[in-house]
Amino acid sequence: MVACGSRQSREGFPSHNCDYSLRAAESCAMADQEGHRRVLTAIAETLIPVVETPPSAATDPATAAFLATPIPDGVAEACLNAIAALPKSEQTEVHVLLGLLNTRVGTAAVCLSAPWEAAFPDRPVREREFLLLGIAQSRFALRRKIFCSLKQLIARICLTITDEGGRNPYWGSVGYQPISDELSGATTDPAVPEATTTRASLAAASIYSTMRYITEETEIEVDCVVVGSGAGGGVVAAELSQAGYTVLVLEKGPHVCPEDVTTLEAPALNTLYEKAGLLTTDDGAIGILAGSNMGGGTTVNWACCIPLPTYVREEWADPAGTHKLPQFAPPTPSAADKGEQPSKANADGSGGAEGPVAGKAGAPEATEYDKALAAVMQRIGASKDGVTHDAGNQILLGGAAKLGYAATTTAQNFDAPSAPSAGWTCFGDRYGNKQGTMVTYLADAAATGRCTFIENCAVDKVETAVDPTTGRRRAVGVVATVNRMHTVRVKARRCVVVSAGSLHSPGVLLRSGLPNPHIGRHLRLHPVTAVLGTFDRPNFAVWRGAPMTTVCTETERGPRGDYYGAKLEVPCVHPGLGAMGIPWHSGDAFKRSFLDFGATASIIVLTRDKGEGRVCLGGTTGFDPPKVHYTLCPDDAHTLLWSAAHVIKIMAVEGAAKIFTAHAGPAGDISATIPEEHRGDPDCPEVKGLLETVAESPTAPGTLGVFSAHQMGTCRMGWSPDTSVVDCDGETWDADDLYVMDASIFPTASGSNPMVTTLALSKMLSTRLVARLALEDGAADAAGADPDTRRLRRANCARGTSGWGIRRWVVAAAVVAAVAAAAHAYCEQASRAFGAE
Repeated sequence: MVACGSRQSREGFPSHNCDYSLRAAESCAMADQEGHRRVLTAIAETLIPVVETPPSAATDPATAAFLATPIPDGVAEACLNAIAALPKSEQTEVHVLLGLLNTRVGTAAVCLSAPWEAAFPDRPVREREFLLLGIAQSRFALRRKIFCSLKQLIARICLTITDEGGRNPYWGSVGYQPISDELSGATTDPAVPEATTTRASLAAASIYSTMRYITEETEIEVDCVVVGSGAGGGVVAAELSQAGYTVLVLEKGPHVCPEDVTTLEAPALNTLYEKAGLLTTDDGAIGILAGSNMGGGTTVNWACCIPLPTYVREEWADPAGTHKLPQFAPPTPSAADKGEQPSKANADGSGGAEGPVAGKAGAPEATEYDKALAAVMQRIGASKDGVTHDAGNQILLGGAAKLGYAATTTAQNFDAPSAPSAGWTCFGDRYGNKQGTMVTYLADAAATGRCTFIENCAVDKVETAVDPTTGRRRAVGVVATVNRMHTVRVKARRCVVVSAGSLHSPGVLLRSGLPNPHIGRHLRLHPVTAVLGTFDRPNFAVWRGAPMTTVCTETERGPRGDYYGAKLEVPCVHPGLGAMGIPWHSGDAFKRSFLDFGATASIIVLTRDKGEGRVCLGGTTGFDPPKVHYTLCPDDAHTLLWSAAHVIKIMAVEGAAKIFTAHAGPAGDISATIPEEHRGDPDCPEVKGLLETVAESPTAPGTLGVFSAHQMGTCRMGWSPDTSVVDCDGETWDADDLYVMDASIFPTASGSNPMVTTLALSKMLSTRLVARLALEDGAADAAGADPDTRRLRRANCARGTSGWGIRRWVVAAAVVAAVAAAAHAYCEQASRAFGAE
């Protein structure tokens, strides 16, 4: 195996005085760390306490043993390690908070308690629980953010940390067992064809063999640079290298081979996810899951393949709308897809409105986008064939069928969608079952011999220069940092393609000095909340099998009928993710909720958000996590609750014994326990009462568990620089030969899981780019290339003549004129006053 090199040790030794100062500082830091361990341990023992059951209580021995189980060893140390991986500013905030809670006065300040009472770790569990509840239920959003952050971090670590044998003390009581244990550590799964696993291993090896390892400052020259390796960058790299161009793919995350995947939550979250899975909006109200690895989101997503809905395509293509992008126009009217006469679901998932499919009998000729979509669906093996449904998806389909809701089976990009191990591919794909970009497009690129890769490489900026023939700036390369140590300068002879995702693509452009005011704006998150139902069914095991094999579209029109509604889907569920999502109302209740973890189904409300947020720079380098500003707008909050009511009815009609929402904090416990005689009746008094409560429940930050696994729109595409960052070819308005091809160029929220839309969009745009480059190289026939249209479009948006540039100068001139007028009036008034004297 090729070594990546190691950090060189520093030469020389500090002076005696410096050495003494360092030792003193180290002693203080160790003292602080010990205090922080005390606080973190106390919080963990409060969130998930030891619950002693009296001998008189009718509790079976297994339950009593689980309730009496203390937190695992090493929780505080694991929390400190997680904190150490945060950006410096956030580390400081957390350490200040922990330091305050380790003192009487600090505890009083944070928890609003009496200053003469003991510090947080020195109080009894019941008092600590009362203090945490006070923070969680505070009317101040900042205090609720503190609780949410601590709960997300500590509860997740408690449920995912393992001992030397790879065990967690809580797992056995709920029947949870990692699939690698079930398969005795084998690198193959009998349910996955051997050829599939072999192909994935060969693909990983081909990428590994073309990896560049950087151990010093380096300069590289290629035809094309691709920033990112996910659904956007993977396709672009394959298309360009297959067309004969040399390509360098720069990936901020690591390349993890299948045999190195453990299928354990803790290492997967720490290695494969942005900010170790702890990224949130700036107010802490929305947890954000995003892949950060070779393959990006396609390595860790849930394999659900849903094309872009026709009503969204119509909105993007509308010539009278904001975006005016005719390439998305559907080939037929969208009556079926819009659901004017939706077909209803059958209990097995058949049926449901899917709209016309171009290329099938009776369908019109496929458009450019449709051809791209068909190509990527075929390459990733997306199909409904062989799909089987786990317990959660059976509940969604069964409940939808009984209520007459539109629902259907979704295509999967698994080779073996029925394999139990499919439920663990959110932690990497040990068995090669999922056809993400690692085993498809990146492998295709590597096979050409013209594409190389650098892992753990963050792009700090794109370099530009003035093109003497056009007078416009054009991209000529990038500056990147490898392993946070070595600088790499890459010269790109033909183009730079940024595919770093909606969280990081705007950062690359902003650090590069692009002035377009839309960069980083228009963020859409598909806000998600969950409704959970506990069932009296054996062998539930919600973590086994493909997680998201169905979709209910009954609520996609939304409460206003504007198609900013929601889809109902089933998430991937494991103990750590569950701990982050299950609301905390008391330590006893939180711990008892895990007794039913294996029999609790989750259905999520995936909202097509109308509101927008913004991504800002979180630091000066590409490794720094972004700042995400986003607040649920009233319309989206209403849609969440309105759609959640439909899920409650599905849970009820399927016979749930208990139904509860993800409300917490000031909202309190919003749940209903259904007596046996009322189970299966969505109109029973308990369900009606729950529906009434949910309709009036709060959605302010910290009162409702909300997550996002889809980020879109921060470099959106459009017809004009007045409204967008890139043009209809994905080329930035501010610099020629600088493209963006990922979900950040979506004009709005896609209203469906965005992977296949990103793949198709990148396929369409990279095909256009290849045609343009071929034409410039003198190709006689470059289908799809239109140099005259591009030249005119670029000329019209030259710096200083674009609409937003003109408006900026007009506003500046107006401000200057207003200031001058005010100054003139003041001078005249002063002059008259002086004359009067």
